[in-house]
Amino acid sequence: TLEAWAQPHEYEDRCHFIIGSDIAGEFGIGFGVCGVMLSAEYIAGMDKSNQVVPLAQWSHLAAVFAKNETRLYYNGELVKTGPPTKTLGGTHFVIGNVGEHNPSSYFIGDIQSVRISKGTRYTDNFAPNKYLETDESTVLLYDSTSVKGDQVIDLSGHNNDGTIERLTVQSYLPADNPEKK
Repeated sequence: TLEAWAQPHEYEDRCHFIIGSDIAGEFGIGFGVCGVMLSAEYIAGMDKSNQVVPLAQWSHLAAVFAKNETRLYYNGELVKTGPPTKTLGGTHFVIGNVGEHNPSSYFIGDIQSVRISKGTRYTDNFAPNKYLETDESTVLLYDSTSVKGDQVIDLSGHNNDGTIERLTVQSYLPADNPEKK
């Protein structure tokens, strides 16, 4: 189960991933906002809900990758059920992007907290807690209090600490590209 409190700042005709784990050129496991819709990436493809994620408004977003299906939740309400996924490994989860080496699907907005859990955390509609907490199924928990400079401390106790890396779009554009920087 992947979940976060997030608020996008703008929409684009692409996906803005909140959490992702794909390998460049392949699909992985993650979720974000594609166009304006809450969406999930599973090993075989993408699945978009009909749920718009509003700009400049905090929303609790969750993706449950269960054995028989993938479920998307918006503020605790089930908004999409899709196909199951596989667990392949070989990559790390990235907060704010689709994967480690994919500069095209980064999130533009704020992420207040993130929790990654093993197993199925949600099976029905639920009332999301304003503050995500750690429990026996939590693998990683970040929130705004866990940021220390460029370090993000895992509050779950599993030492899945992270590093903040800032994406500079200019570094991914060809030298002769006149695109806005």
